[in-house]
Amino acid sequence: MADAADRIDPYELVFGAECIDDRLFPPIAEEADARRQPVDDPDRFLFLSSVGLLLQAIAGGAEATDDAAQSEEDPGSEGEEPLRQYGRLLFHAFHHWRNGKRRFTLETETIRRLLDHVSTVGAWRLRAPTPAGYLRLPRNLVWAAPGPGLRPEPADGLFWTLFHPDDAPAELHVLLALGVRPDRPGFSVVTASGVLDREPHWAEVEARPDGGDFESTLPGGDLDRLYSIENAAELLKLASLCFWELDPARG
Repeated sequence: MADAADRIDPYELVFGAECIDDRLFPPIAEEADARRQPVDDPDRFLFLSSVGLLLQAIAGGAEATDDAAQSEEDPGSEGEEPLRQYGRLLFHAFHHWRNGKRRFTLETETIRRLLDHVSTVGAWRLRAPTPAGYLRLPRNLVWAAPGPGLRPEPADGLFWTLFHPDDAPAELHVLLALGVRPDRPGFSVVTASGVLDREPHWAEVEARPDGGDFESTLPGGDLDRLYSIENAAELLKLASLCFWELDPARG
C-alpha cells in the first residue's frame, strides 16, 4: 500500500525496540520445550513461569490500562481483564516472532469486495498463509469498539495464530489491533477464538443476529463506506474471508 511506509507496526511498537523480542521470547520457547508444554492455547500459555514473570513486568510498567481493552468473549473482573489482554497480546506476539514475523496486506478495493459482495466461498477449508502472522488492513476502513460502552477505534490489522492439532479440529485465535498511532504508547485490542469442529471456515456465517454483517455502526459511517466489527463471530468471519483471498489454491 502507498501509506505502508509511514504506518507504525503494532508489533514493532511494543516488541521491536532494540530487538527486545529476541531477548524476551527465547526463554519462553526454551521453557515450553523443556516442560513439553504445548503453547497452542492462550490460557495454558499463561501457565509458563517465564510468561508470568514477563506479564508482571509489562503490567507493572503500564501507566494505564486502557491500552489493553476488554474482550467480548469473557469479560472477567475489572482487575483481571487488562492482564488477560496483555497475555493474549503476548501469546500472539510470541507466535508471530516464532513464525518469522510474516506480514500481509490487502488493498481497500479487495476488502470492499470481500465484505460487500462475497456471499459464498464454496467447499474451501480454512487455511492461513502461515501458522501465525499479521494482516494489515487499509487505514481507517474497519472500526471496532475495544469493549462495551467504549468508543470505536480504527483497526490497523489483525494478528492470527492457527493450529491444526493431531486428531482434533483446527483452532484459530485472532487479535485485532485498534487505535495504532504515533502519539500513543500502546493500542487497544479485541480478541476472538474459534474451533472448526462443525464448519470448514467462518466465511459464510451470519455473525449479527439481526443481519447486516460488517455494516458500519458509526454516525455517518455508511456515507464513507466504513465497516464495523461488532462481535467475535464477525472478527472470525473477517479473518476467514481474508485468508480465502490470500489462498492461491482456493480455486
